[in-house]
Amino acid sequence: MGGSRAIAAVLGSVLVVGVYLVGRQVAGAVTGILAAVIFSLLPTVLGHDRYACHDLPSRVATVFSL
Repeated sequence: MGGSRAIAAVLGSVLVVGVYLVGRQVAGAVTGILAAVIFSLLPTVLGHDRYACHDLPSRVATVFSL
């Protein structure tokens, strides 16, 4: 169980980086940083990313496909 939670934590961190990259591409570096900070502090993200769920890898893939 601990290994799958570690993978979920890593994928959650990768997702924050992806949000930054998309924000930077769309509106600049400051917007990318702001988007990543806001995204990482959302209560639903904080609560959901600590569980090993099947939708987390698909969210990462979706962000990086943008």
